[in-house]
Amino acid sequence: MDSLFIFLISQKTQSTKNTLIALKGLLFGARLRAVLSL
Repeated sequence: MDSLFIFLISQKTQSTKNTLIALKGLLFGARLRAVLSL
């Protein structure tokens, strides 16, 4: 699910910088979810 989301973002923005920001945001969100679920 997340990989598809990243793919869609990269296709829309067509910008490496925006894709990296999106990746960092998803990683941060995943970490937050992991911490909250503990």
